[in-house]
Amino acid sequence: SSLLPPLCSQVLFNDSNVQSQYISPKGLSGRVIPARTFPSTILAFEYLHGAACPIRNLPTRENTIQSIDLVHSHTNEERQAKINTICNVTQRFCTGTLQQYSTFNDCQQFLRTQIPYGSYDRADQGNVICRFVHTYSVPLLPSIHCPHVGSTGGGACTDKTIDFYY
Repeated sequence: SSLLPPLCSQVLFNDSNVQSQYISPKGLSGRVIPARTFPSTILAFEYLHGAACPIRNLPTRENTIQSIDLVHSHTNEERQAKINTICNVTQRFCTGTLQQYSTFNDCQQFLRTQIPYGSYDRADQGNVICRFVHTYSVPLLPSIHCPHVGSTGGGACTDKTIDFYY
């Protein structure tokens, strides 16, 4: 047999009964699962892998783990598309007293040069990804979410220390 770990999809779909290698009668070893969250260990295990793994025959979610490398897999085109989305949404919905950037170009310039791009595991920090996540909420509640996509981050997309969470 191979020394390579199984692919996420192999674990998720239990190919060749691979889950039995990771689930003991005592539960998920090495995992912390809130009590009574899942009715069975198998469902908890599938949830953990489903949240982080690509699922066979479905388009890959961009926040899914793609590899264990330390290389960021996003292309410049993907980064620019997210920045354009943020700026388009901001210019369309954040107007008047909710205005965040004076022009589309000012928005792009800020997002390209003044803050890090970020990643989904830091989507609550002062970065482009946090602002991108908040673009989904801007049309629903502009008064709440316009500041989050702006240059200040509106308290949501700001760098936080560990003390913030405790």
